[in-house]
Amino acid sequence: MGALLAAAVGALFFFANDRGDVPAEDFAPVAEKIERPPVQGETSAGEGVEDAPIKDIARRKGAYLADFSPQIPAGHAADVYAALKSRADAGDHRSAVLLYEKLEACRRVINARSMEATTRPEDCTGLTDEQYRSAAQLVEKAAAAGVIEAQLIYASDPERFVGPMSDALRNADRIVEYKKNVYRYLTSSASQGSVDAMSELASFYRRGGLWSKDPVKAYAYRYASERARPSASPLLQRYAEGLSSDQLQQGRMQGESIYQACCGK
Repeated sequence: MGALLAAAVGALFFFANDRGDVPAEDFAPVAEKIERPPVQGETSAGEGVEDAPIKDIARRKGAYLADFSPQIPAGHAADVYAALKSRADAGDHRSAVLLYEKLEACRRVINARSMEATTRPEDCTGLTDEQYRSAAQLVEKAAAAGVIEAQLIYASDPERFVGPMSDALRNADRIVEYKKNVYRYLTSSASQGSVDAMSELASFYRRGGLWSKDPVKAYAYRYASERARPSASPLLQRYAEGLSSDQLQQGRMQGESIYQACCGK
């Protein structure tokens, strides 16, 4: 039991404090990597929520990026919560994702960590802890249902789903379950072609925390993500640093296998 508690505390402490040598753009929550369309003018509270394209998306075989294209609804968060909560409760998982993102935008604005295009400080008054908890629970259900956008949020924000580090001992079992869920969600989504999941797995294997560091697997998943969605990013070269020629060959072979399994012809 002592080892279990130590592992749980260590994992959550890692998430809270350690970024290692991973580039900032590689660690940033995936939801923030996907550009959203610009906001066209001001909207009143809750406007646009009814028309937002928030139905679940059928996945096809092959590489794909998570769909964070529907912008965070503008207007007062309480109105957005009222409009989306019942839909999310009924199983509309895209509504759950949008609801969570709206409340998290409020959290950032309230903490003065960012300026949000669709959310102002006056849009965030009167939110309760229960509403924040409810939004996280709905995203957790959506992640369990297989919605990649929800799974990526779940994987990138541990304290929202297992509690703060100060409660790590009390939440030890939940932290262990969280680690299992993240591994299952990301490996399953990567096997189905999620470039975001491949990138997250590469990052996790590089820095450790949820599971042991494995630089070869880290390179393999980064290689697969680059094969699935080629870019001019120098990240693959950074992942190769410190690897022997044999390790690089293993990483390329594993990465090619990952890519072919999900996205090859």
